[in-house]
Amino acid sequence: MPKTNSVDYLELLFERWLRKQTEKKLVFVIDELDKVIDDKALKLIKEYKNLFSRSLAIFIFITGQDAYSLTEKDRELKAEEGGIFPTLFTHVYYLPIPNRKDLEKYLDNIFSEREDVSNEDYRQLKHYLLFRAKNDFFALKNLINDLAHIEKGKIFFDINIMKNYDRLFTEVAEIYNYASTFCDKHHNRAKKYWKENSTFQKEVFDFLNQYFKKNFEIVIKDESKNIQSLLGFLQRFEILENINTEKFEESPGVSKEKTEFRWTGEYKEMEKADQLFEEEEKFLNTFDELIKIANDLDDLTKHYKDGKFYDYKKIFEGEDGNTLSGVNLHSTYLNLVDLRNKLKDPKKRMGVLIEDVESAMEEIEPQINEVKSRSFQVFTNALQNILSKNNELYTGQNVGQRPIVFNACPNFNTVFSRFDHKLYGKTDGSREVLVVRNFNAFDEIHEGLKSLNDQKNLLVVNFIDDNTEITKNPTIKIESIDKLGRKRAKSLTIKNFINFVFTNDFRDLSGLLHKIEKHLT
Repeated sequence: MPKTNSVDYLELLFERWLRKQTEKKLVFVIDELDKVIDDKALKLIKEYKNLFSRSLAIFIFITGQDAYSLTEKDRELKAEEGGIFPTLFTHVYYLPIPNRKDLEKYLDNIFSEREDVSNEDYRQLKHYLLFRAKNDFFALKNLINDLAHIEKGKIFFDINIMKNYDRLFTEVAEIYNYASTFCDKHHNRAKKYWKENSTFQKEVFDFLNQYFKKNFEIVIKDESKNIQSLLGFLQRFEILENINTEKFEESPGVSKEKTEFRWTGEYKEMEKADQLFEEEEKFLNTFDELIKIANDLDDLTKHYKDGKFYDYKKIFEGEDGNTLSGVNLHSTYLNLVDLRNKLKDPKKRMGVLIEDVESAMEEIEPQINEVKSRSFQVFTNALQNILSKNNELYTGQNVGQRPIVFNACPNFNTVFSRFDHKLYGKTDGSREVLVVRNFNAFDEIHEGLKSLNDQKNLLVVNFIDDNTEITKNPTIKIESIDKLGRKRAKSLTIKNFINFVFTNDFRDLSGLLHKIEKHLT
């Protein structure tokens, strides 16, 4: 039996009392935990974990940011892995930071009765307050308390006095529209990103409140990516302009560029501005690359002789190069074409979130990279498609599958069998082509290259899909004795051994395909 004054006994009594409160939903708010060392505070809470998790009441603990970060860090760790509080809290609720619409609605509720205030004055007042409060709810409440007047139970602002006090009142109301739109476009919608969104928004408004309507000099590369993007955004709207850039030596041997900016005082209509973020431009370029690759693959076996490739505007179903690469680019095109069309339209692109663009890039880039990584497969599949139509040719075999003319080249069979390769030739054995991938064992086939040089009915194509620096054709040294009996060595280029470097442009394969077909026929 526990002592009646012990913590355990008091906890037991409290739990019993809670269970009797069936007609009410109780909420306990435990505040001031941010005044205690975070680790210590959370360990105190942990002592009563069973009480918090089993009772019908709801317990809300108010701590500082560091305590929250501590629980998040431990959330994925088991106790034996060093986790202290992995199951301490049964639920986590993310409260997103208020956005522009939330804050404007809050102001509308406060100023529900607006006498003798025009809509334009009221719009400017809201934007001014939100800009100076840096779009922060608590800062906005403090600002209202500082600037508002209360008379006969009504809250009002003397806008004329505010304009005299802050000469930038009207322009601040204009720049706010662009600042909030910029934040909205980079806003992560998932609630769990509340901290990132808050940090991003604070950085943007801190910067603008510091520099707005002041000529300023900064080293752009020293600024964060967020501010770099903001500067580009304002320049595209011609609100901000670069008036001078000069180099300076930061330290011996280290030079940087300092850029001076000026505010123009001009504010374009947002829907008419020709504005694209760096991420959006990258997506549009990548999307165009997707279309080009898909159609180039589809045209490859049709136009390998004449090289007439076309710049299409879309990818058609069944004509996306899937038969050569094994990758369905048409489905990726369908998933992302609406986003591309919105970004192409200046009136619609303002409604596109950067988060959506980044997500689209995560889908499209792996698809393109996958196709490029299969370049050798695309090449051999195209050869198979072209050559299999000729009954006098065999295709896609390995060096050990049949008695081949390459047997006359010393070491060829054993050395080339170690590499990814395919063999093509005439069924009568009179002509053959050996296609190999990333071959680099030239020192092992020196004698074989001599023999190959004497047999022009044979052709070797070394398909190189990496950054290996290999010359166009291999060269060997041939020793001979001159008339005076002295040894001479001369270089001999093996013209029927071609090193082909793939440069990520599938159109370049057309000439090689045509050369191989011509050699065999």
